[in-house]
Amino acid sequence: MIKEKTIFLLLIAFFICYSCTKDPVKETVDNFYFSFQNLDFEKAKTYCNPLMSYKLTLIQEEMTEEKRSFLEWQLKKSRMKIELISYDEKRGKAKVTIGITSYKEGEKIYETDIILLEKINNSWKIIDF
Repeated sequence: MIKEKTIFLLLIAFFICYSCTKDPVKETVDNFYFSFQNLDFEKAKTYCNPLMSYKLTLIQEEMTEEKRSFLEWQLKKSRMKIELISYDEKRGKAKVTIGITSYKEGEKIYETDIILLEKINNSWKIIDF
């Protein structure tokens, strides 16, 4: 009985620690990038504010089959890594620096980019990238 209680308490402690360490900004950026990489614009829009969602709609509407195929090919070969997250909790803003590794004609290319987020209704939303 004591052993079961100890295991149960350890599991609860682990769950609490795990849920406290999750970073909602990182999750938003990861989920957005994964959706965008798979050209799932509808899902990607759920991680954006209304203006960015509209911009994604415009990109989606102008997407020809040829552009889509090329973009799929490029995105599948690229990898995104979050390098730095800085917060301005008072204003509900976050700035994420990401590194993107891609390949062009067999050459490895590494670039950095900035993604800006804002807390809207207690959820982090991408406002620009």
